[in-house]
Amino acid sequence: MKKIFTLALCLVMVLSLAACKPSGNETPSTDQAGGWDNKTAVQILQQIAQKADTQIMAEITDGTELYQNALTLGELEFKEIALYMPMISSQRFEVAVIRVKDGTNVANYVSDLEDRAANAQWVCAAPPDFVKVVAVGDCVLYMAINSEFADEQAMIEAFQNPSA
Repeated sequence: MKKIFTLALCLVMVLSLAACKPSGNETPSTDQAGGWDNKTAVQILQQIAQKADTQIMAEITDGTELYQNALTLGELEFKEIALYMPMISSQRFEVAVIRVKDGTNVANYVSDLEDRAANAQWVCAAPPDFVKVVAVGDCVLYMAINSEFADEQAMIEAFQNPSA
């Protein structure tokens, strides 16, 4: 009797998984990344910087290899990351767009990154005026900046509203 019951439960479980599988005809939701689906992290950050009219001499670069062992991210994993920061400066200006790995709990990722940013030791530069981490879909915007270089609210607005 137990074997029959176990087999029936297994069958129900397999059928429930099959029922949840999306068909191949469905188009992907544009809400997954909040309108950023067709852009790389570098392209997203370039658009944000352009809309927010930042006032700092820095390049936007692909930081995927550079940030693999970064103190701020630690063991937080990601698919790709774009960085916007001067390499040598006495002022803090660090902005990153991070595309998290599939299956990542983005809310937990944001919370962990906020905790790391708040506890980071600002060794070679003054602590930032503004530290913020926000997410749209699978993209996360991390900012640790001095407000004199950029309008942080304009950067957040540009990130949250890609079509604006």
